[in-house]
Amino acid sequence: MKLARYLMLRVSAATLVCAVVLLGLGFTFEVIDEVGNASPGYGFGQAVWFAVLSIPAAFVRDLPLIGLLGALTGLGSLAGTSELIAARAAGLSLARLVVLSCVPGFVAGLGAIAMAEWVVPLTDRAAASYKDNALGRAANDQLVRGLWHRDGSRFVNLESAQNDQIRALRWFDFDATAALVESGAAGQGVADEDGWTLDGARIANLVDQRIQVRTDVTLTLPIQVSPVSLYQAADAGVAQRPSDLLNLYRQLERAGLSTQRAQLGLYQALLLPLLILALVFAGAGFVLGPLRSSPIGTRLFIGVVVGLGFKLLQDIAGPVTLVYGFSPLLAVVIPGALAVALGAVNLRRT
Repeated sequence: MKLARYLMLRVSAATLVCAVVLLGLGFTFEVIDEVGNASPGYGFGQAVWFAVLSIPAAFVRDLPLIGLLGALTGLGSLAGTSELIAARAAGLSLARLVVLSCVPGFVAGLGAIAMAEWVVPLTDRAAASYKDNALGRAANDQLVRGLWHRDGSRFVNLESAQNDQIRALRWFDFDATAALVESGAAGQGVADEDGWTLDGARIANLVDQRIQVRTDVTLTLPIQVSPVSLYQAADAGVAQRPSDLLNLYRQLERAGLSTQRAQLGLYQALLLPLLILALVFAGAGFVLGPLRSSPIGTRLFIGVVVGLGFKLLQDIAGPVTLVYGFSPLLAVVIPGALAVALGAVNLRRT
C-alpha cells in the first residue's frame, strides 16, 4: 500500500509541475497577445488580469496533454532511478503499475468536469466583462439578438435577450398542413427551468377566417434551455456547462432538430476523464516500453508530439462527424481508442 501511494504521489507531483509549466507558458503567450492589442484603459496590468481569469478554461482544455506529460515525466523519473525495477521486484505487476499511474489523471479529469460546470463559465464571463469595461464598451457576452428556434410546430424569433431576461420575442404556430394558426409577441419575460415565461403578450389567432386578438396575456413557452445556450449552440457550436449541454440536447430532440452539436460538446465534457486515461495509458506504454532508458528531453518531446497529434485528431474528427452525419461519439472515442492501442503496442514490447 505504501508503495502504491508513493508511485501515485510521484506521478501526481510530476503532473502538477507539468500543469504549472504548461499553463504558465499559455499565460505568458496570452499576456503578450493582449498587450499587443493594448489601448487607453487597457494596458499591461489589465492584460495580466484577463489572462489570469482565462487560466481555468485553459486548464480544462489542456488537461489531456498535461496528464500525458505528467505520466511521462513521473514514470520516467522513476525509471531513471531504477525505482520501477525495484517496484517490479517487490511484486508490483505491470498492470497494477499502469493503473496506479492512471489514477491521478482520472481524478483530475473528474475535477475538470466540476470546473467546466461551476468555475469556467464564471471566469470566462468575468474575463470578457472585465475586458469590455476596461476598453469602455458595453459588455455583450450574454446578449442575444435575432435568434430563431423551432419548437415542434412553433417557430420562435428571439429578437433581444440579456442573460435570462427576454426583452423582445415573437412566435408563429402552424398546423399539420403548415397553415399559420397563431402568432404572438411579447416585450418582456424571463427564462428559467420551467420554460420561457412571457408577460404582457399580444396573441393573434386565426379562427374561421377571422383574426381574434388577445392582449396582456401571461404564458409560458415550454423551452427548458436558456437563450444564451441556444445562441451559443447556433453560433459557436456548444454551450460551456455540461448541464446546459444536456438541457440543450433534450430541447433540440423534443423539437425534432439536429442534436449532433450538443451531443459532441456533451461527450467531450463528460468523457474527459476517460480521454485522460487513454493518453496516460499511452504515456505509460512509452515509458515502460521503448523510452524506458531515454533521457527526459526525449520523453517530453514524444509526449508533446503525441498530445498535439491527439488534439489535432480531435479537432478534425468533430467537424467531420457533423458534416457527414456520423455519431458525435465517434469523434471522442476514436482518438482515445488510438491512444489506448498505441499504449498497448508499446507495453507488449516490455
